[in-house]
Amino acid sequence: MTRHTILFIDDYANCYITAEFNGDKTEFQKFGSSDSCDKDWAEIEAVFRGVNTLEQFKAANEKAQGFYHSSLPGKQILPIIPVHYIPIVEGIRQISSYIFVKE
Repeated sequence: MTRHTILFIDDYANCYITAEFNGDKTEFQKFGSSDSCDKDWAEIEAVFRGVNTLEQFKAANEKAQGFYHSSLPGKQILPIIPVHYIPIVEGIRQISSYIFVKE
């Protein structure tokens, strides 16, 4: 499944990253997963468009994670994480795309 991570950089150049979003509605249906997602990636990404503050980014992250449904018991919203570098290291973490929400 396609993995996506959303980055937010504030006015002070502080960088925050979401947990990975794995797959979307179409991919979960294609693979016949017992997990599911209510939206396709373009719809999930749209939740983050227009975000200008860290609080808006946190709210968008929670909303986007709410589209995902696990077959495992319990539901936990994963927090955003402040980062000092963008983690793109071959062999350690491969993510298909990063989305920067603030221009």
